[in-house]
Amino acid sequence: MSISFIIPAYNAQASLRKCLDSILRQPYDEYEIIVVNDGSSDDTQQIIEEYQRLDSRIKALHQKNSGQGAARANGLELATGDYIWFVDSDDWLLPTVLPRLSRILSQEDPDVLVANFEFTFDDQPAAPSSLVPPHLAGQTLCPLESAGTFAAISCWNTPPWRLISRRSHLVEHGITFAKGVFYEDHPFAIHLMLTAQRVYIDGSISYGYYQRATSTTKTNDQKALDFLTVRKLCLELFKSFDKYEALAPIVAGYILPANFFSAHVSAPYQQEFIERLGADTTPEDLAFGEQHGDWAAQLFAKAVRSKDPSIINRTLNAQRIRAKYSRAGARRFISRIKNAITRRIVARLLRLKQFMLNPTRHVGIDASGHRFLQAGMGTRIEPIYIDVRVKIENRPYVHVGEYSHVGGTYVFERGIGSVTIGNKSSIGSGCKFICAQEDGIHIGNNVMLSWDCTLMDSNAHSLDPDIRANDAYDWKAGVDAGRMGAYKDWSQVASGPIHIEDNVWIGFECAILKGVRIGKGAVIGARSMVTRDVAPYCVFAGTPARFVSFVPRERWTWEEIIHASQGNPALDSVLRDSYLHRDLMGSLHRFMATEEFQQTLGEFRSANPRARSILDIGGAGGVMAVAFALSGYEVTLAEPSQDDIVGTEAARKLLALAAEKLDASVESRLKIVQEPVELLSMTDQFDIVYCRQVVHHFRDPVIALKKIRSLMKDDGSAFFVREHVIFDEADMEFFLENHPFHRYTHGENAYRSEEYCDFIKEADMTLIREYKFAESPINYFPHSEQTIASVNERQIAGRPYTYVAQKKKVAA
Repeated sequence: MSISFIIPAYNAQASLRKCLDSILRQPYDEYEIIVVNDGSSDDTQQIIEEYQRLDSRIKALHQKNSGQGAARANGLELATGDYIWFVDSDDWLLPTVLPRLSRILSQEDPDVLVANFEFTFDDQPAAPSSLVPPHLAGQTLCPLESAGTFAAISCWNTPPWRLISRRSHLVEHGITFAKGVFYEDHPFAIHLMLTAQRVYIDGSISYGYYQRATSTTKTNDQKALDFLTVRKLCLELFKSFDKYEALAPIVAGYILPANFFSAHVSAPYQQEFIERLGADTTPEDLAFGEQHGDWAAQLFAKAVRSKDPSIINRTLNAQRIRAKYSRAGARRFISRIKNAITRRIVARLLRLKQFMLNPTRHVGIDASGHRFLQAGMGTRIEPIYIDVRVKIENRPYVHVGEYSHVGGTYVFERGIGSVTIGNKSSIGSGCKFICAQEDGIHIGNNVMLSWDCTLMDSNAHSLDPDIRANDAYDWKAGVDAGRMGAYKDWSQVASGPIHIEDNVWIGFECAILKGVRIGKGAVIGARSMVTRDVAPYCVFAGTPARFVSFVPRERWTWEEIIHASQGNPALDSVLRDSYLHRDLMGSLHRFMATEEFQQTLGEFRSANPRARSILDIGGAGGVMAVAFALSGYEVTLAEPSQDDIVGTEAARKLLALAAEKLDASVESRLKIVQEPVELLSMTDQFDIVYCRQVVHHFRDPVIALKKIRSLMKDDGSAFFVREHVIFDEADMEFFLENHPFHRYTHGENAYRSEEYCDFIKEADMTLIREYKFAESPINYFPHSEQTIASVNERQIAGRPYTYVAQKKKVAA
C-alpha cells in the first residue's frame, strides 16, 4: 500500500526538516514525498535539495508563490501512490504511525481515512483533538448517512492533512483544490465526502498540528474575504449533488456563515463582507438559511438584509451578558466551583487512603509525588507512593519524561538509586518498583507496563540460609526503632540494574528480576517471570520466560532481525556459523580457527606477498578485520552501520577486547571508519581490498567496484569472498526462500557467476581467479571437504563463490 505525501512549503526553513524527518523515520518504506516549493525566498529550496540527495523517494516541484491550494493541486498531478496524504510543512507525523495506518488501509479499503491529531505548542503540553466523535471511531461508514455524520468528517472539521484519500478516487471525480484563495480546503473536503462511499474514522492520534501564532489560519485580515468565493464553490457542490435538503443544517451554515464571521472577519472588513455576501445570495437561499439555521444564522440573516454588521455584535454581547448574569449562568458558575472542590477532596482522600493502608509509615514516605518525584510536561500522575528508606536524600528518586501516564509504588530499600521512566510510557495500577542498588531501574519511551507488574533489582536476601539467618530479626529491629531497613546487611545480596528499552509491552502481573535487559520492541506475556535478558523484537512468556516468537512486523532492518535472532535458540548455530553472534570474542576465536581464515591468509600471500595494508569493506562487527590485524596486517574497516553486533560499535568493542585479552598492539593496527564504500573519502591506497559477502548487497556493483579500484595500489588485489551465486531465476527463488533472514528484511540478493565477472571487468579490474563453491574451504566452511564431495551444488541455496581480481596496469 503506497502513500504519496504532498507537502506545500513556503518559507519553511525553520520547520521543513522536522516535517520530512517525521516521515523518513517511519518504519515503513512504501511512499513518496512530493515537496512543492511555493516561491520561497529563504533556504527552503536548499533543504529540499539536501533531502533529495539523501533519499530518492523525495520529489520536488517549484512554483511561483500561488498559495497552498495551487501547491497541493500541482503536487497531486505528480503523485503516483495508492493514497494521498497532504501534510503541512510546519506539522509532522507522530512516530511509527505508518505501519498501523497502512494496515488499516489494506484491511478496510476505504476511499478516505480520516486521521486524528493533537494540537502542539512551543511552550505548553500537546492537547489531543476532540474532533473525532467517540461513537464513530474505528468505523467504516458512508458520509451521507446523516447530516451529523457528514458535518463531523467534512467542512470545518477536516483540513486536508486529516484526509488520507485514495488517489484513483480523487482522479475519477476530479477532486482538487481551488487556486489563488484561502480556505481552499472546504470545497475539497465537501467534494470528497459527497462522493466517497467508504470512509474510515481513525481514533488514534497520528498527526501533530503545530499552533503557530503567525499562522495564516489565525490571521483575521483581508484574506477572510476569500471565504466568499470558497462559500460559493461549496454551495454549488451541494446543489450539483442535490444535497440541499439532506444536508440542510450544513448548507445553512455556508449560506449564512455566522460563526466564520465572528471568528475570522475583523472590524475593518465586516461591512464589505456583509454587503458582498448579500449581493451574492439569492432570496431563496437566504430564506433557506433562515429556515434551517440556528439562532446565530437567523441573526446573521437580519444583518445581511439590513447591511448592518453591528446587529451581530450588539446581539452577541447581549447574549453573553445574559448568559453570564442570568440564573442559569449563576448555576453554571456554582457547579464549576463545586466540581473543582470535589476533585480536590477526592484526590486527597485517595492519597490518605493509600497512606493509611500502608502499615510501615516513616519519614521517607511520599504519598503525594511532590517530594521525591520529577515529571515532565504533559505527564499524568495517578496516585503514587514513593518509599525511601535508610539513607533519605532530598532529591527526586523517580524521574518521568513527557506525556507519560504513571502510578504505582516505588520502594528504595537503601535510599540509593533511582527509577527513570521515558516519554509517552504507561505504568499500570498496582505496579511495584523495588530498587536496592545504585544504578537503578530504567524504563524507555513508549513502554507499557500492565497492571500489577513487579520490578525488583535484587534478591532481597542471600540464598545461603546461614548468611540470611538474622535478616527477619534485623528487619523487625529497624521497624521497632523507627529506622526501617537500617540494620539489614546488603553486602551479601546479589543485585543488578534493570533496563526496559523503548516500545516494550509487558503483560499483566509479570515479574522482572535483577540484572535483566528487555530489548526494544519486545513483548512479555502475562504472568511471566523474566530472569534473563530478552532480545529485541521477541515475544517471551512463561516462568521462567522463554522465547515464543518474533513480534509480528511488516518491516525489519538487517540490524533488527540480527538482534532479535539472538533470542531465538533455533537460530543460535546460524548466528555462530555466520559470526553474527553477540558473543564477539567467541566469533573471533571461531573464525581464526577455521580453514577459511587460514586459506584466506594463504591467498593474500599468494596474490600479493609483500602486502601490508588491508581495507575491509562492509566488515560488520569486525571479526575478520580484527583477525587480520592480529595477523600483523595494517587494517582499515569501513562499515556503514553503527550497530553493536553487526556494525562499528561492535567492531570497537571487539578491538578493545582483543587488545585486553590477546595482543595490546592490535589497536594500533586497526582503524574503524563508519561509511558506505560509495562515500569513502580517503587518500590512502591499499595492498588488499577484502569484501566478504558484500558485492551482492551493493546498490550498483559496478560503481562500488570502481570505487574499490580507486582505493587499491597499482599492484593491489581485491578479494570478493563468499558471494552468493545463482544459476537462473528458479534458483534465485530457491535461494531467497531458504535464506534465514530474507523473509524479514527482503534485503538479500545474488547474481550469476558471469555477472560477477562482468562487474569486475566493467570496473576496469582483471579477474585472476574464480573459486567455485566446492573448490575452496573459503566458500564451503564450516562444512568439510568430504561432506562437500557428496553434495550436489544445486542443493545449496545461494552457494558461495570467491573472486580474486587485480587492478589493471595503467598504460605508460
